[in-house]
Order: sequence, then structure tokens, then C-alpha cells
Amino acid sequence: MRSILALLSAAVAAGAIVAGHAGAQPAAGEAAGMAVSQHRGVFGGKAVSYAAKAGDLVVTGADNVPIARIFSTAYLADGASAARRPVIFAYNGGPGTASAFLHMGALGPMRAVFPTDLTAPPPSPVRLAPNPDAPLDVADVVLIDPPETGFSHTLPGDAKKSYATILGDAEIMADFIRAWVWANGREASPKYVLGESYGATRTALVTGDLLKTAGGRPATHLAGVILVSQMLTVDDLGPRPMNAAGAAMGLPSIAAVAWYHGRVPHRGRTMGAFLAEVRRFAIQQYLPALTQGRDLPRAERARIAARVAAYSGLPAAFILDHDLKLDVETYRRAFAPGQLLGGYDGRYVGPPAKPGEGAIVDPAQRQTTPIVEAAIGDYLRHGLGVTRQDPYVLENHALAGAWYFGDKRRASATTYLTDYIAKEPDAEIMIAGGYDDLVTPFATGVFLASHLPVKPGHATFHAYPGGHMFYSDAASLSAFARDLRAFVERTSAVAE
Repeated sequence: MRSILALLSAAVAAGAIVAGHAGAQPAAGEAAGMAVSQHRGVFGGKAVSYAAKAGDLVVTGADNVPIARIFSTAYLADGASAARRPVIFAYNGGPGTASAFLHMGALGPMRAVFPTDLTAPPPSPVRLAPNPDAPLDVADVVLIDPPETGFSHTLPGDAKKSYATILGDAEIMADFIRAWVWANGREASPKYVLGESYGATRTALVTGDLLKTAGGRPATHLAGVILVSQMLTVDDLGPRPMNAAGAAMGLPSIAAVAWYHGRVPHRGRTMGAFLAEVRRFAIQQYLPALTQGRDLPRAERARIAARVAAYSGLPAAFILDHDLKLDVETYRRAFAPGQLLGGYDGRYVGPPAKPGEGAIVDPAQRQTTPIVEAAIGDYLRHGLGVTRQDPYVLENHALAGAWYFGDKRRASATTYLTDYIAKEPDAEIMIAGGYDDLVTPFATGVFLASHLPVKPGHATFHAYPGGHMFYSDAASLSAFARDLRAFVERTSAVAE
């Protein structure tokens, strides 16, 4: 069967291909609007010939009415065994963010080049380079833009605007994956879902949705789940005033940032050894101290403040003035007078938001987002031959502001993942994060990996120098790529 990836709304109106969990079965053939090109590259040290297919697929709702037109870019290796190759479905988060960050930073065959000087302004023009760390030697990759991001749009059939809710969004993305698998004849392929940031939260729900039977099609079982810079634990370990665990989990990332900026003495030790020491202190001493609150003896309070000061580079008096609770947002603002640490990557430092810029303007985003935005537009048009008149929406801030997460009694995102594991006891989970990420501290990923109810060795955590987009650092990307490649090779062999 020939591959089907692109379906434009005009084709829908003409009665052409539609796919969904209760939708009509797609016919063979490719929609005229799909951009298809052939390429060759070296990935993981192996030469790979592959097709790039960029276009739309229409997802239908339970009543068989089209509800969303989802744009994706798929990289599919040539070869006789292509129908059984592993395939990774990947997206970013937000909510309201397109997949361009993963596409142009980590998983695509071409990569935006990020300056090694983190104080340098975004380059103009942005430079693209081959990405030998893309996993195309071991798996095909499908990068998905959720509704109202990238070139994806909702359709009038989604009258309830389910795409803007935590549950509806996950269902639409699961429907897309099911439809893409069927349309491309990939039922026999080991399948993976990779989500970054809020995309990791989305993944916790998508995993369960894929296990449902829909439209006469069986459940879709996954060979593995990859969570990058995960936000699942924000409900459990977020930096809230009464959450001692949140402060304890944030301290190792604060220490990593202090280490990077030279605020703590290195004294010949490695960063890894230093952060291991901070994690032990955070769990064994800092957290118990915080749980005691005002009942903590004065001498012990002073001792804890001195240790936190030594790890953060801030004065002990400041720590005492804040009742020992050094959360990451406080640290970002106290680090340097008149300056702000990057929340998404504490290696970056810059001025706070200017009048009219809004409440949240992150120094790390100021430096990296323009690079990704310029790179994706140039690459889709000139590298893949995508011709679209509508703009590519990298970040939909209006959608993020309108997002419905549920009422106060909503389940923690980790609950959805543990529910999935209960149904799939052999589930394999890979979790990755950056040391310098102050939005999703890496210690929360360690916590998640050690608490998920999986079989021994089935949940692993990997940390790398850098922030939320640790893969913007070339060495960290290579390390992540090696870990991802090993994960896919091991779990796909088990799946077969």
C-alpha cells in the first residue's frame, strides 16, 4: 500500500481521504498537497536513504465528522523491511506549541545551529546543518503539530473546541497516531511516543487513549514511551508555598546553575559528583528540615541555611529571610541585581520583561526561540518543498491562555501514566532532562523514574548539561541520541 500522509481540507470537501477513530477508511494514494522528497544522510554512523513527507491528515470525531486537520512531517527510511521499522511519534508541549523545537533541535535530519556563546544574540541568518544524531538509523520519525499550532487547524466539526482541553487534545493526538499507522501500513512496527514538556503530560494521556479500540481497529500498543523535560510531576512537586518537596526537588537544578556560573567553588570535583552531593542533602536533610517549619531548632535552621547558601551562591541571611524555602522562581530573581535567570535554561541571564512584553519573557527563550522560528520556516519551504500560504504558528499564546486543564479535583498527570502501566505491565519508559532546567527540575525526573510502578529497569532517567532544550547543546544532543538509540534498539527487539 502506498503511503498516505497529506490530506487538505479541500480534499475533505471533495469526499477524499478522511481518517479517525470512527472515520471512513482511507483509500490508497497520496493527496496532491503533500510535499514528498527523497534524501540521503548519515545517522548514528550509518548511511540512510529516506523519504520526507510533509502534509495534512484529517482526524474525525466519534460521529464521523472531521474535527481537525493535523500537519506532520515524517521521515521514512527506504528498504524492504520499512513496514516493520520502529516509528517514533513526537511533539512538543506548551500547550499551544508546534513540534519545531524537537524538529529543528533534536530529531530532524537537519538541525538549527545554536551559538556556543550563550550571551550572543540570535544569528541572522540562521544556519542549518546535517544532524547525524537524528535517530533515523534505528527508527522512522513523525513530528506532529497539534491543532492550532504549526500548519494544523481545527475544523467546524469540533464545535466544543475539545482541542483546547487536556482530555480532548490527547484524544485527537491518539486518533492521529492510529490513523497514520493504518494509512501507512505500519501496524507491525514497534511504536514509540515522545513528548517534551507539556507534551510529556499529553503523552501520559495518549498512552491510555491508544489502548482503546476505535473504529473497528484494535488497540495500539507501544514499545516505549519517551518523556523529555517532563511536566507530569508539576502537580505533585511544583514550587508551591506549602510544598516542601517542591523546594527540595528544585535545589539540585539551582545548584547546577550556580555551578555553571561559577557561584560555587569547583575545588577539583566534577559537576556530577557535586550534584549527587546536593541531591543527597536535598532528600536526606533539606526536605526533613522544611517539613518541620517553625518547629525546626534555631541551630539546625542556621546549619541548613548555610548549606543551601553554599549550593546556591546566595547569602545564608537571604535563605533565612525566606524561611529556608529557596524555590526556583525566587532564585531566578535573586541571582543578580536587575537581571533574570532563564527559567527554561538557567545558563542564560538577561533583563526582566520590558513594559508591554508581558509578564513572562524568559532570557533563554529570547535567545533560542527566534532561531527555531527562522529555521523551521526556511527548512519546510526550501528543504522539503512545503508551499503554504498560512503562517506556521510556532507558539499559540492565545491557545495556551484558554487551555482547560480541568477543575481543582482533576487527576495528577502521573495518575494517567500509572493507569497506563497497570494495563501494560511491561511498559518501558525513558525520561530525559537538563541539569539547568528551572521550569522542570531534573530531580523531579529522577523522582518520577524511581516511583513509577514498572518492572525493574523499565523506567530510566538521563540528565544532560543544558536546560529545557538541553539538545541545543551539541554534546548533550549526542549523549541524548546515544541513550535514545539504545532505548529503541533494546525495546524494539523485545517488541518483536
